[in-house]
Amino acid sequence: MIVGGKEFETTIEEVPIDKLQPNLEQPRRYELQRELESKGLDPKTAKTPSGIELATRFEELMRSIVENEGISMPLLVEKIDGRYIVLEGDRRLGASRRILGDNEILDAHPLLKERLSKLPCLVVKGPLSEEDRLRLLAHIHIHLAAWRPVAKQKVIMDLRERLAQDDRVAAIMGVTTGSISKAVTVEEVSKKFAFKGPAAVSYARDLISIRKDLLDSEVIDVTAKKVKEGLIKTPVAIRGLRKVLADEDAREVFLKPGTTVEDAENVLRAKEFRKTLEGPKAIEFDELLNRLVITLKKVSFEDLVKYKGNKEIRKTIDEAMTLLSQFKTYV
Repeated sequence: MIVGGKEFETTIEEVPIDKLQPNLEQPRRYELQRELESKGLDPKTAKTPSGIELATRFEELMRSIVENEGISMPLLVEKIDGRYIVLEGDRRLGASRRILGDNEILDAHPLLKERLSKLPCLVVKGPLSEEDRLRLLAHIHIHLAAWRPVAKQKVIMDLRERLAQDDRVAAIMGVTTGSISKAVTVEEVSKKFAFKGPAAVSYARDLISIRKDLLDSEVIDVTAKKVKEGLIKTPVAIRGLRKVLADEDAREVFLKPGTTVEDAENVLRAKEFRKTLEGPKAIEFDELLNRLVITLKKVSFEDLVKYKGNKEIRKTIDEAMTLLSQFKTYV
């Protein structure tokens, strides 16, 4: 193994689990420490051997190991004077120890006791310098880039086709069964966005995040059409529909040809603006409009010149023009 331009001796070994020592200073422990602090919990817990059990998706990892009936990815271990210090694989070590301490799991999966008593390890002959350890971890995590949504979606659907059991697919993937059901819906809706290539899954995922009672085939078809026409440029823009579709008038505007999510959101903004004007005695729209026109007619050229080049004023004017244009469609 080459680390920092230097060659280190490595071997593949099955190391007894009781000889493996977690590195309590590794980056994942620091991440966990910060997370505990943010929740008002004792950050020192992250530095205890069993603290790793509080790490993100630990329970999902346990289920995945049980479903697989063993560890498939070797831990990266540094061997120093007969000691085996885990550089990468802290969660796998913690999950294996937790499983071995759960008689209910072992009774249901008797092979696990033997298979987890020794874990597969890529052993690096140490000692490494602290710089070399950091270089090695950084290099590994570049190699272990997570699947993009479209690749993960493909694996889930292929596993589901072969196993026909969502709970088993969920265990293998380390997710909930609800995530598998969602993946099935994403797969169907993503076909509408096939023209976006790998990004089709992202568009579908944001679209189905909308409440089911607001999402129908018309909304899906119109959204796909607007994406294709360039009226919706990113999956994130679709999230605005969560509020738009809940309002009858805004929904109507969005479903019209040639309109954008922002056009529909302007309807919501106009309604909010109207609410701010309503008090004990509400101002009628025609009166409000007349006041606006009278006020604008009083603006002199000299008043306008001093705002030349003011981006904020231009932005406000654009917004006002958009709102007025929107109002006009209702009159």
